[in-house]
Amino acid sequence: PAVTIFREYLRIPSVHPDPDYGGCVEFFKKQAEALGLPLFVYGTENKPVVVITWEGAKPELPSIVFNSHMDVVPVYPEKWTYPPFSGHKTEDGKIYGRGSQDMKIL
Repeated sequence: PAVTIFREYLRIPSVHPDPDYGGCVEFFKKQAEALGLPLFVYGTENKPVVVITWEGAKPELPSIVFNSHMDVVPVYPEKWTYPPFSGHKTEDGKIYGRGSQDMKIL
């Protein structure tokens, strides 16, 4: 399921300078709800900050923060072997899509 979810996220065309943050926020809302985790959105509609909290079994221990961004750099589709927002998975398990390494992987 993690690979399927990742590929779904890659299909959201959040291209800078006019990224689809709304699609990304909705994606995260769906994931947080599926896991029963609280989600908060701060900032503005054009620059949202999504915070999902997963409290550990021992909340008194130090926290870990994962930080990422939702926008990706522009694409030139003619330079791609597979459509850049397809989340294409090859038979040998490689996944291709804009943002697959920077930064939608987190």
